[in-house]
Amino acid sequence: MRKENIRFLKVFGAGALLVCVTLLCKVLSLRVADPFLNKGFVYLRDCIFIGLFCFWGFSVKKRIMQIQVRRFLLAVAALMLFWFMVREFKFRFVMSAEADRYLWYLYYVPLLLVPILALSISLSLGKGESYRLPRWIYLIYVPTLALIFLVLTNDLHQFAFRFTDPAHRDEWHYVYGWLYYLVSAWIYGCSLLSLLLMLTKLRSPRGKRILWMPFVPIAVALIYGVLYAIQNEFVHHLFGDISAVFCLVFIAFFEICIRCSLIHSNSRYADLFYASEGISAQITDNDYTLCYRASDAGHIDEAQMRLAESGPIVLEDKQRLCNNPIAGGHAIWTEDISALLAAREMLESRGEELAERNALLQLEYEKEREHKRIEEQNRLYDLLQSKTQTQLDTIETLIGLYKTTDEQAQKQRILAKIIVLGSFIKRRKNFVLTADEAPVMPESVLSGALGESYRSLRLIGIQGAFLVQFDEAYQDAQTLIAFYDFFEYILESVMDQAQFINVVAGDVGVQKRIRISVDVLKDLAVQERFPGARCVQEDDGSIYLFTAEGGVGS
Repeated sequence: MRKENIRFLKVFGAGALLVCVTLLCKVLSLRVADPFLNKGFVYLRDCIFIGLFCFWGFSVKKRIMQIQVRRFLLAVAALMLFWFMVREFKFRFVMSAEADRYLWYLYYVPLLLVPILALSISLSLGKGESYRLPRWIYLIYVPTLALIFLVLTNDLHQFAFRFTDPAHRDEWHYVYGWLYYLVSAWIYGCSLLSLLLMLTKLRSPRGKRILWMPFVPIAVALIYGVLYAIQNEFVHHLFGDISAVFCLVFIAFFEICIRCSLIHSNSRYADLFYASEGISAQITDNDYTLCYRASDAGHIDEAQMRLAESGPIVLEDKQRLCNNPIAGGHAIWTEDISALLAAREMLESRGEELAERNALLQLEYEKEREHKRIEEQNRLYDLLQSKTQTQLDTIETLIGLYKTTDEQAQKQRILAKIIVLGSFIKRRKNFVLTADEAPVMPESVLSGALGESYRSLRLIGIQGAFLVQFDEAYQDAQTLIAFYDFFEYILESVMDQAQFINVVAGDVGVQKRIRISVDVLKDLAVQERFPGARCVQEDDGSIYLFTAEGGVGS
């Protein structure tokens, strides 16, 4: 016998035994004279019923997969608890006849709602786990709510129960009205309709063999309802508690529907695991006793299972054993990783090849970087050489002249000229390197260069001043270089005759201009080398103007 069947029989037997205990408690409560024992049997019986309803509700929450069906069944369990609570208040705490009568009317709230919930469950079957009924289907609740309202207002019209004694309006002095039969027909009709809808959606061959079982609770309820209505003495004496009987009938109906696979549940784990193909999984308890096993699952030693608790392990047959803790045990499965191992070997081989290739590429990159560095150095050297070649040639000539000159004063002047030319070469190198990194540079670079040149000029007796003032701190690098080259060209041209030289560089409108004033009347052909430059002759000297954008200032 399957474990599920054994577990079902155990649960069913325990439930039947508890129901028998409740019957025994009722018989003893009627025959025991001691009031203390009488109350004890009554309350024990009530506690057993409430415990059964709660246990059934918790089991439904655990077993039913579809969310909407599970909610409807939980609502059924809640209605049964509500019914029993109303019953307890009616018989244990209420002393007023009118309140007692209205609590009696409340019995029909769960009686009418449970069948309509069963109908809603049948409409939800065969759908996905997250399926929701369309809102228009909830219109079927309107007749049920109308019947509930009419029963609760029976005192106004007495359509359900007509009281034969106006002085005693209670459940012992009445006859049934047409509304009672309509309510009964609606209850049994909804129950049968829900069962028929469930049968039309049944696909399980296992359930088709026992299709007669769901009709048993409905037949029992129908027979009991008739016997209770005609006030059969035996039924009233032993089974007069309509709340307990109908609640047990409801539970029996839904449990049989679940057992017959009319309502799908997730309780057949053994069949599910054994029927699963392509997986090698099994579930054990905390002591690694096998509970469920797939048909493709092989034998695994307990020692290997325990070893896999800390992490997956690789077995000898290229299988990876995984152990994942779950509630009450462990889920254990194996995975074929032969393809992964082959892929890893291939990747390791490719990795070694790539590592070797990467080393060669790195070596090639280092050589290429060194080559580029040397090329860049040569480029900068050639650029600097081309910009200062004239000054280098002049210095070489001056050195030759220095060697052939005996006069000390003349030697001092030659050295001073070499210093002036060296200052230019030094600063021109800074200009080249700075302009190579960025297209703009601060105007202070030009100020520094002019300052060093003026310090050198004092050695040859040339005085003067300079002013560099632009509207913005950063200027175009080529503009500042052109201004410094223009200054050096004028300086070298008048260095032997001039005693004063003044420089002003700045903005003139939208243009950049440098103005050089010397005390030498010498017309230099500045336009040939610096387009946009010109020379202005005055009485006491010459003024050389150079506009960076090609225009000439006034």
